[in-house]
Amino acid sequence: MDSLLSHGLFALPETKRSKHNSIIRKLLGKLLKKLGPVYVKKVTPVKHVPLVDYIERARRKRANKSKKLKLMALLGKDVT
Repeated sequence: MDSLLSHGLFALPETKRSKHNSIIRKLLGKLLKKLGPVYVKKVTPVKHVPLVDYIERARRKRANKSKKLKLMALLGKDVT
């Protein structure tokens, strides 16, 4: 797994990486969901750890918002 990140995903040249930025973010999001942030950070090169942190934070925000909306719906309160 660590070779996939260090030799595959992050080994792309800067020009190709910027071209496929959304795909890289989606793949990292899926890896974070499956493997957890601790493992993904451990195998990610130090230079790219802030990207992993950003994606994990955004994922948590979406999950919390969804939970809040479900709870408000159960309580019968209008959330707009």
